[in-house]
Order: sequence, then C-alpha cells, then structure tokens
Amino acid sequence: MKITRTAAVLGTAAAITLGGVVGAAAENYMRPADSENPIAVAGCVIRFDEREGTKTIPRIHANQSHMCVGVTDVEVNEDGDLVVNSDKQGAIVSLVVSPDETMSKMGLSCGGSGGIGHTTVRCYDRTGKHVRADGPDIYNPWGNLWLSWFIWEK
Repeated sequence: MKITRTAAVLGTAAAITLGGVVGAAAENYMRPADSENPIAVAGCVIRFDEREGTKTIPRIHANQSHMCVGVTDVEVNEDGDLVVNSDKQGAIVSLVVSPDETMSKMGLSCGGSGGIGHTTVRCYDRTGKHVRADGPDIYNPWGNLWLSWFIWEK
C-alpha cells in the first residue's frame, strides 16, 4: 500500500510539473489577435502552363494582375512535389494553398507543408492519387495555384 501511495503522489507531482511546463511553453507561442502583431503577408500564384515534351514546368505567374510577394522560385523535388522557395524567415501563423476553379474542375486538391524558407505542396486527383507537379495531368494553360502565408516576424 505504501508503494502504491508513493507512486500515486509522484505521478501526480510529475503530471502537475509537466502540465505547467507544457502550459508555459504553449503560452510563449500563443498571442491574442492584435493590430500591433509583427505579421508579414506573402503570396504568389503558380501556373502549370509550360511544357518540355510531356513534362510540365511549374512557374511563378506574376504580371500587372498577379503580384508575387516573398517567393523567389519554384522547383519540383524527386517525389514530384512542388517546392516553393521564399525569402522570408519567421514562424508560420497560417499557410493557405488553394487551387483555382480551373484546377478544381480538373479534380485537383493540394496541400502545403513547411513554410520557413520553403513550402512543399502535394496535389491529388479525385481518387486520392498523387499528381506530380511536373506530370502531364497537372498541365493547364489557365490553372492557377494560389498560395498565401502569414509569417510572424521575429
């Protein structure tokens, strides 16, 4: 009985201590919404309208109607994912990857990962099959992939 009671007391003390540590750590990375927050907004449109043979070449689509802020270049990694490189450093507050109506009509959905220096974007078709960013199934002269980042400037 003495061992069980001691274990229970130690377990409770550890839980309280760890709970305090986790709670304190979480508080350091949670802030109220405030107009004084040091948040930078970045965004860009990526288009899949160029080809070399059957290979699609994703590119930054920037012109008088489409601004690109914070993105330096795009590439395709060995897994066929789009890698969007940026010039901004900081903690990611939010990342949005949104196929436009043309890509949605093609049945494509995409999601992003990362965001500090680069974001990896992977797209899928309606059946859940991975669609390579340099493959023939993503090519479209009018399809846009919209990307937005909200970055906490340190």
